[in-house]
Amino acid sequence: MKPEIPPPPPSENSRRRGSWKKPLAIVLTLLVLTMGALIGYDTKLQPYDDLLLKPDPNKEVTVNGFHYLYDKWSKIPKRDGEVLKRVDRIRSGLEPIDEEFLAVMRKGAENAEAELHTALEMPEWGAGRYRFGSGFISFGQLMPAVRILNMDAWVAAKKADIPAALRVAGDLHRLSAKLITENRSLIEVLVGASLQSLSAALCCDILALAPGDGMVLSEIERLWKDDPMTASAAREALLGEAAPFREAILGVNALGAGYSNPNTGRLAPLLDLLVKKNLTLNRYHALLRFVNQNMMATSVTKEDGTGARTEALGAPRMKVSANFMGDRLVGEWAKSMRMVPESVVPKSLFLSRAMRVRLALERWKTAHGGALPETLAALVPEYLPEVPADPWNGKPLLWDAKTTVIYAVGSDWIDDAPGFKDGFITSELTRPGIRVTAPAPAAPAAPAGAGSGGGK
Repeated sequence: MKPEIPPPPPSENSRRRGSWKKPLAIVLTLLVLTMGALIGYDTKLQPYDDLLLKPDPNKEVTVNGFHYLYDKWSKIPKRDGEVLKRVDRIRSGLEPIDEEFLAVMRKGAENAEAELHTALEMPEWGAGRYRFGSGFISFGQLMPAVRILNMDAWVAAKKADIPAALRVAGDLHRLSAKLITENRSLIEVLVGASLQSLSAALCCDILALAPGDGMVLSEIERLWKDDPMTASAAREALLGEAAPFREAILGVNALGAGYSNPNTGRLAPLLDLLVKKNLTLNRYHALLRFVNQNMMATSVTKEDGTGARTEALGAPRMKVSANFMGDRLVGEWAKSMRMVPESVVPKSLFLSRAMRVRLALERWKTAHGGALPETLAALVPEYLPEVPADPWNGKPLLWDAKTTVIYAVGSDWIDDAPGFKDGFITSELTRPGIRVTAPAPAAPAAPAGAGSGGGK
């Protein structure tokens, strides 16, 4: 029997080849522990009672004006683009008033004026805040009746029934104020601001059709004597927008984070795993407080404005962070939030302030034989206590005496006078303006086939 030969001792090379396994295992273990700690780490949720909404209004149609109108008007058919274009042509003087056309357009809204007045006298208002998955009704669905009322008032003014036109203008103005101040959604505030534009345009039409009429001036001045409560309403609306975001982060409904920002909807499956809930909410709440506190802050440049600073504050602080996904969610919402102090609130305030200047100019014109002043400062103090401030940069509103246009720097903070397609109002956010004197309407287009050379 042969004696056993012991195996050769391990060589130096083989010892080196196995030396990496243990350190690698340690590194991987530490990496897993670190990742687990990062994923599991969160901070304490700070109180946010100041960012909660007041209760929603009663939705009963017998006491809630919004739901009453929705019940009455929601089935009124929309008017297609060609019908609305024809309405614009009639209002701009390119077509005569066609009673048969107006009767067809009015179909379904014959009682709209009485219904609107009834709604405005009801003790409650508002659709309530958006709740994900429970449906949402917007006043935008009720706009056909509003457009019809606006057109009817214009026709009444053209037929010299100024009191009827003023009555509708007053109710539309009150409706705009209700939508702005008594809702919980930015959608309703935006619709209210759109109605404000319609009301301003109608008031300008009435002023043009009844120049120098003291009763008309007094009635319209009563409508526009105060700034609308757009800033405080926008704060409430932002709280309404915050509710589905908060519910999503807290796990009530993950898809809610994509309501206002569809791009974030794809992140919903990762919320529970990769989003630090408390870190995200604390940062989001801080952003809300910043916007609320600086809603009316003016600035010299757009980059210094509250909107731009909102987006900058909401942007992720690092390209890679412990709360990478949560930072992205807050950043996406900051981009949407910037429009509130940059566009929604200033536009609404511009309209009311520019309308006060428009009315003062009308009184000046009446007292000075139809002439208009070279500067708005000439209106102070007899016709205005002061020239109202541009809501974007805080400086006095601008005036182009040559084109008779009152305007503001707008959302781009650039002093460039607006252009007008037709009518007295331009709602272009970068160049908002109201003009005093509209140009004569363009001549209607010649019928097809007509010409100066005769026929064969």
